[in-house]
Amino acid sequence: MYKYVAKFVHYKSVEKNTGQKTFQKQFTTPFLMPSQNMQQEIHGSVECLIKLSGTPDITLAFTNHRLIDDANLHPCIRFSRWKRERILSFIPPDGKFCLFNYHVSSLSPVSLPIILRHNVLLRERGGRLDVVVVPKTMGKPVENVKLTIQLPPEVLNITASPSVGRTSFDVTTKLFQWDIGRIETKSPNPSMKSSIDLVSGLTTLPSNPVILVNFCIPQFVVSGLKIARVDIYGERRLIFVFWTGRAG
Repeated sequence: MYKYVAKFVHYKSVEKNTGQKTFQKQFTTPFLMPSQNMQQEIHGSVECLIKLSGTPDITLAFTNHRLIDDANLHPCIRFSRWKRERILSFIPPDGKFCLFNYHVSSLSPVSLPIILRHNVLLRERGGRLDVVVVPKTMGKPVENVKLTIQLPPEVLNITASPSVGRTSFDVTTKLFQWDIGRIETKSPNPSMKSSIDLVSGLTTLPSNPVILVNFCIPQFVVSGLKIARVDIYGERRLIFVFWTGRAG
């Protein structure tokens, strides 16, 4: 099972009022095979940090707003307009606060930005763990890529040979990490081959481990939910929007 946590960040800058909004989206997807989705869930939140020198009135609209389901709104949001138009209209308080939490419903499977081709084999005399990381980002580089694997207690040691990056294994916690770093668009897919030593005399073989993937993709959106526009009334303003997808 792979677990992805995605964060989307939007920044706005105005002459008299400054603020930062962080759009966090989390989705978990268990897999039978790298190409087979069993289920998926996407949850998100909008975190704001507002420094006020005035009282701006802000409206925030999304593309594909019909994807948003089960929203929990901050008291500053005008509920009637949200219910009628699916637009966030509010006068923000000063400081840091959560604007709203929501669930994203998707009728079609989410296109994952990273696919893992893996082979895990645990036997009484040892085992193997081979992984290939395949980006599916339409030419965008992937940054801060790290794989974390919680191995079962029956594992004594793991000897890994990665094509790129560094690996580490904590014999106490049985936590294995592969720090890949940045994957360029035209670089070969990172791969790793490893051998696993298990304790002797096992009557029952341990189950296959879970792989947690961390990464960052600038200007990438997973769910299809984006900001259509941000309008600020009552103040002179300049608005800049940047998107960053994060996982882990």
